Amino acid sequence: MAATSTTLILGASRGLGLALVEEWLNRDAQVIATQRSASPGLSALQLRYPGSLEIESADIADASSIRSLRKRLNGRRIDVLFVNAGICKAKTETPSTVDEQDFIDMMLTNALGPMRAVEVFEDVVPANGVIAVMTSELGSIAGNQGSWELYSSSKAALNMLMKCFSARHAGDPRALLLVAPGWVRTDMGTSAATLSMEESIPFVTQSVERSRSKPGLRFISGDRFNVDLRNHLDQPTTIHWHGIRLDSAYDGVPDTAHPAVPPGGRFLYRVHFPDAGVYWYHPHVREDMQQNLGLAGAILVADSAETMGRREEAGEDRARSENIVLSDLLLGDHGLVPFGRTDVTHALMGRFGNVFLVNGAVRPRITARRGDVIRFQFTNAANARTFNLSFPGARMKLIGSDAGHYEREAWVESVVIAPAERYIVDVQFNRPGTVVLANRVRGLDHFFNRFFFESDTLAEVWVSGTPADPGGGARGARFAIARPDAAAAAGIDPYRRYFGRPPDHTLELTMESHGLPFVTRMLMQLDSSYFAPAEWSGTMPGMNWAATTAQVRWVLRDPDTGRENMDIGWSFPRGSVVKLRLVNQRVAFHAMQHPIHVHGQRFLVLAVNGIPTRNLVWKDTVLVPAGGTADILLDLSNPGRWMLHCHIAEHLAAQMMTAFTVH
Repeated sequence: MAATSTTLILGASRGLGLALVEEWLNRDAQVIATQRSASPGLSALQLRYPGSLEIESADIADASSIRSLRKRLNGRRIDVLFVNAGICKAKTETPSTVDEQDFIDMMLTNALGPMRAVEVFEDVVPANGVIAVMTSELGSIAGNQGSWELYSSSKAALNMLMKCFSARHAGDPRALLLVAPGWVRTDMGTSAATLSMEESIPFVTQSVERSRSKPGLRFISGDRFNVDLRNHLDQPTTIHWHGIRLDSAYDGVPDTAHPAVPPGGRFLYRVHFPDAGVYWYHPHVREDMQQNLGLAGAILVADSAETMGRREEAGEDRARSENIVLSDLLLGDHGLVPFGRTDVTHALMGRFGNVFLVNGAVRPRITARRGDVIRFQFTNAANARTFNLSFPGARMKLIGSDAGHYEREAWVESVVIAPAERYIVDVQFNRPGTVVLANRVRGLDHFFNRFFFESDTLAEVWVSGTPADPGGGARGARFAIARPDAAAAAGIDPYRRYFGRPPDHTLELTMESHGLPFVTRMLMQLDSSYFAPAEWSGTMPGMNWAATTAQVRWVLRDPDTGRENMDIGWSFPRGSVVKLRLVNQRVAFHAMQHPIHVHGQRFLVLAVNGIPTRNLVWKDTVLVPAGGTADILLDLSNPGRWMLHCHIAEHLAAQMMTAFTVH
């Protein structure tokens, strides 16, 4: 923020208001802060930041006091007006029991007073400025569940008054914000609240600053957003927030996080994003069916303001991006190949589709101009298929993966993305015409023991002859250099001292079967002479479809104890850093690759097949090749009970999962 920027914070003597003052001072702003009575906290900040903080007296509930402050400031330009006011009386009272004066006091302080202040000061906020009002998610009809009825009604009144203010100022070039800081440990939030002010207020401040020159009314939550799941399916379901280090109670795993939501039922998820990255959501009940039929979507979490500032200094911007969710459907002559009603089908290899989908569409078209650099954020939501993505004829640079950026950008010919993985790549389109997004793989014919090449067009990028906008030239110049990412490397540095130690635990990946048809058993035994590191396509569709979870059991085994799957029972202290070796057994009846996903935590892939990883990135899913190994370093910082499982949906249904506790 420029040093000439001025922020006026009304209601700053303590709590969130005082924390806001300190945060803006840390960002080199000139701050005017109001107090109703003498505030030791403001006085201390004034000594720490001489010349940057002015303290004024004003009472948000007293209209004459606010008008007097306006007169004293004598028309000074205010770049950010932030109104913070809130009292909570009669938390447990209802409309029939509340003291009327308490209710009037709350309405005056929490709703009418803040909006009067907005109207008194609105003419000194410039066109590129921000008018922000502190509210609460309790004032949202969707977010409130009956807590603090009368306080909530006052915040709901504030929200509606701000909405009416916005309607009266249609076309206003300023940003108008309702800011909910989340459940913060203050006098009102109590010591049991989810967030500290150190966690909430920087997010609030950066969100307000990012809203400069972005007109319109928006709601900004510094805590989490609420998702009200209403199940209209004819079977139970949940939502799993894949890769997000959220509270374990909202992880979406039936009976581990919460019971599955029955048909006609509801569940409120509270989702918080501590890390930048590309995430996604999907059910954790009958994924083979529900996820495959479209109940999934991507979530992009941007960098923090601090990290973004470093990236902008390095010359990076984000002029154009495309979120791409990949999936496939298995169709037969009469439509969708049926799913098992009780036992899940395709339990050997997983359900490979024969129709490719990009964001739910077949072969969609994306437009670009000559010279454009587009950032693609890929999510693989397929049940079983691993893709090998490329843009033949266009240069591609690898930027990030599941939960962040790589230590170094890297030029790549293609990107292998397993089920549940995400990758971020930049692609430059220099030639007019059509460039395809291709899936190019080498399939294995199990009957005739031969390899064959497969190339499928997933989407098309139509590049016009019109040159990119003037900023495109600068982006093209930056694209030409693969840069190190100092922020990503710094985030990994504290963990490097653990890299060389031996594994703390090992998991073996294998399979058991019984009752398979005789022909299937014989052909599978003949086929076991060679297993490709990855099954790229469903080349045994009949046998695969006929094998169900009643006949196939996929196994995670702890070789130290002999325990398997949900009986393993690992437990770790919070803050542990654990090195885990994943061993995909070659001698399994049908060895194949497994994308192993860890819930609620993040990890670094240190080595695959004993070859050290030279360019690290935070992950939550790793592809372990058939007959191969992967060493991962788990950062177990998020308490709760969590799942670890294969993310081929049919293997998960065939019990390839375990749970561990971080306490």
